[in-house]
Amino acid sequence: MSSEILTYVLPNGLRGIHIPAKSPVVHTAVMVKAGARDEPEESEGLAHFIEHTLFKGTRRRSMLQVLNCLDTYGGEINAYTTKEETCLYASTPLKYFRLSADLLSDIVLHATFPEKELEKEKEVVIEEIQMYLDSPSEQIFDDFESAVFSGHELGCNILGTVSSLHRMKRRQLQQFIRKHYHAPAMVLCTSGDLTLTQVKQTALDFFAALPSDTPVLSRKKPSRYRVSDKTVKRDTHQAHCMMGVPAYGAGHRKRTTLALLTNLLGGPAMNSRLHLSIREKNGLAYSVEAGYSVYSDSGLFTIYTGTDKQNISRCSEIIGRELKKLRDQPLGATALHAAKRQLKGQLALSRENRLNVLLSAGKSMLVHNRIFSLEEIFGQIDAVSAAGMQETANEIFDPKHLSQLVYLPE
Repeated sequence: MSSEILTYVLPNGLRGIHIPAKSPVVHTAVMVKAGARDEPEESEGLAHFIEHTLFKGTRRRSMLQVLNCLDTYGGEINAYTTKEETCLYASTPLKYFRLSADLLSDIVLHATFPEKELEKEKEVVIEEIQMYLDSPSEQIFDDFESAVFSGHELGCNILGTVSSLHRMKRRQLQQFIRKHYHAPAMVLCTSGDLTLTQVKQTALDFFAALPSDTPVLSRKKPSRYRVSDKTVKRDTHQAHCMMGVPAYGAGHRKRTTLALLTNLLGGPAMNSRLHLSIREKNGLAYSVEAGYSVYSDSGLFTIYTGTDKQNISRCSEIIGRELKKLRDQPLGATALHAAKRQLKGQLALSRENRLNVLLSAGKSMLVHNRIFSLEEIFGQIDAVSAAGMQETANEIFDPKHLSQLVYLPE
């Protein structure tokens, strides 16, 4: 895969990115700057429901034709919804690139949302919600975010609720599409053995009909935060514990510093401080991790632990001690270098997945209107100082500001 990322803009304002790759497979994605936080207040789960029902037929294709279009050639098509974007993506043998672009544009431009299919898909999404409710280790992340961002659009649940789904009407889906699915709010992403000329011509052929006016987003930055401390009884074997606090948004100068701190504290590596102190040294939990969710105008730092209810207090003590170390003691030169080296290595390894690199670049274009090279990201990591990490630790890890949610076994 080439390290070069090529960009272009169509006359209607659609931004495009292309990553050349000597591969028999081409990835194509359409990203839209419209997610769960952009839904009308009474329509929780709308963006996600649209993602499901876009595949239920277009003016040119029936539902079965949409589903078979790429699958019959060994290709794949999928989609996902987040708080801030919706993405449809396809992977196909190279010779079917134009077919995948044709299909994606047809879905985005001409989805018909048949009433009968909408009612059936509501039941499918309700089953998805029930499956999610059966997984407390997943549900606690969303419930915690809802508590921290209570009353704000970032506190919404992406899947919605059973009642909000039952209330959804076809016209609401169509209104959301008309409001948000415009060329200036979208990015077309491609990666494969194609020239930029081929990609641009295909984009013009299939996406020129997108509306060219810029949608007006009514997003509001979170302005008020109240510490929340809640315990909920659940029919589970384990206790599930979450603590955290609002953090920096995508454009904040300290974002990289907090990312480095989060990785050091509870990243995916087995030598993270929390993994060593809670799991390896004390055997108190199987799962313990720190996370940093970044949004365009805010963020959320979290620590999750799954443990026996008898170990909750002990785990909390250890977590508190590790956070205090980072607040009180600046990292030494050797430890700081090791933390940077590890994060840079993890980022380098993540680039082995070409589709993930493409989707990450597309999101960067949506949020920043530019793409950061791996070298630029490494430079930002290298620029982090021990004093900066300690300052950020004192801002984010202040125990007086940490919220907590516990699922306690009944």
